[in-house]
Amino acid sequence: MNRLITLLLIAHAASVAAGQTWEKLIAPGVTYRMELDSGAPRMIHAVRVLPDMHPVSTLPELAQGRVFATDPTKGRETVSRMAARTGAVVTINADFFPFSGDPVGLMIRDSELISLPFKNRSVAVWGKQGISFGSVETKAPITAEGGDELVLNGLNQECGINEITLFTEVSGQAMCKHPNRLYAVLKPRENARLTANGQLDAVVDFLLEGTESVPIQPGNILLAANGTKTPWLASLRPGQRLTVRARSVGMDLGKVEHAIAGGPTLVRDGKPVTDWSFQGFGDSFANRRHPRTAIGRGPNGEIWLVAVDGRQKLSDGATLGELATIMLNLGCTDAINLDGGGSTTLNLLGLTVNRPSEQTERAVANGIVVMSTLPAVEDSPFVIAAPEQVVSGDVMTLEVRRPDGVVLQNSEVLWAALGKGWIDQGGRLRSSDPGTIVVQAFVRGQVVTKQIEVVAKR
Repeated sequence: MNRLITLLLIAHAASVAAGQTWEKLIAPGVTYRMELDSGAPRMIHAVRVLPDMHPVSTLPELAQGRVFATDPTKGRETVSRMAARTGAVVTINADFFPFSGDPVGLMIRDSELISLPFKNRSVAVWGKQGISFGSVETKAPITAEGGDELVLNGLNQECGINEITLFTEVSGQAMCKHPNRLYAVLKPRENARLTANGQLDAVVDFLLEGTESVPIQPGNILLAANGTKTPWLASLRPGQRLTVRARSVGMDLGKVEHAIAGGPTLVRDGKPVTDWSFQGFGDSFANRRHPRTAIGRGPNGEIWLVAVDGRQKLSDGATLGELATIMLNLGCTDAINLDGGGSTTLNLLGLTVNRPSEQTERAVANGIVVMSTLPAVEDSPFVIAAPEQVVSGDVMTLEVRRPDGVVLQNSEVLWAALGKGWIDQGGRLRSSDPGTIVVQAFVRGQVVTKQIEVVAKR
């Protein structure tokens, strides 16, 4: 290819059930599939990442690169900002998160344990051995030299009532809102990182009666405790050695490089699974249609990243059972649900291709990014050929043109729209209610934008 990343039409729009499907190549080994099921109605966005395709890599990514970054969002970040910051060709939201803003379940990046598992919740783990799914339990006791052992209640998460929590350098700040709190500033062994089955050694530097949050300085890690756990922390002395030993069971994490959590399980060994109540999810979450995000494994080890639009006219969303069917139809042998609802967002090459249900992106705690070489930016400007104004209910096909009027092939164009209209990957725009449609097209390294006003029928 002249351009390393060319949007190539793999398959022309084809009839599927009561809708259509389009497939376009985003990068070598990375394919985007858009499916419109007008019967449901449902809009499905799916990305397939082939295994062992150099230079493509799939990674979990923390919002802003840290847990609890020191800003008002507490470290959360929209998917589009995550995409821009990392330069990813694909970015999708991942795990659930509480109001405090940290990932709820297991997260491992480059073998470093960032967040502990949530009881019974599904996880996806991957590395050179491929991707697999299951559940993990991790315990991390901490021992003080010459003192007692205490099991950590949390890792890089807000310290709860009568808890002790470890904050590593991946966290921007230690957080504990409960009274009688105490912090211990520690100096870890040089280049020390905690792994899922590893040990972290550190030395106590000093104790600190801090406020609700304490920034973590480079080279430090912190322990936070309150309530019944405070006396143990108060007994520490400067220079005293501490050891944290993490042990994980449920899956073999010995060669795992990355992990992300969600839940519940959708597909196991090629069959749908309905264990949502065991994982702590209720009936309305499972059996009502919502926007959904999922990750799955194909029969040859390929990774599928899926976003289903919901709570909107053209896309009602999916139940967990319907999401399992979607993953099975994509050929997944295993799959789990990720955070959905207003969090569901899929960004390709800097373009948000799905329709977030709240009409704007929600800031999330972490995501999954697919890294590859970005396409070269062509200097020539492009325009979207579309009228300035349309009538509610109008349907039309849009084009991208050069200033000299030459029309680019639709196979080179990735489409997206927000506001009072929808666009598919054939370039077909459907206007809805009076208001504004913002149409975007990614073409030859550029994002081109066109605003269209929708007026009511007379």
